[in-house]
Amino acid sequence: MPLRPALENDLDTIIELIHALAEYEREPDAVLLDREELRRHLFGARPYAEVVLAETAEGTSAGFALFFHNFSTWLGKPGL
Repeated sequence: MPLRPALENDLDTIIELIHALAEYEREPDAVLLDREELRRHLFGARPYAEVVLAETAEGTSAGFALFFHNFSTWLGKPGL
């Protein structure tokens, strides 16, 4: 299954996948995100997180990973 970095025009798909994950986890009411705020945090001038999309051979979205990096001042290096 091919993976690719998400683009800003994938935002609606990302939100759908977040809602699907919440349904799977039996927490549908826990999703309180604001579309514009999520867009800014993922694709704005200073992104705080990244998304990778998994797609079927037909090009439909099959899954996602949303992740963010951190940095240890004590170790002087980045982590995940």
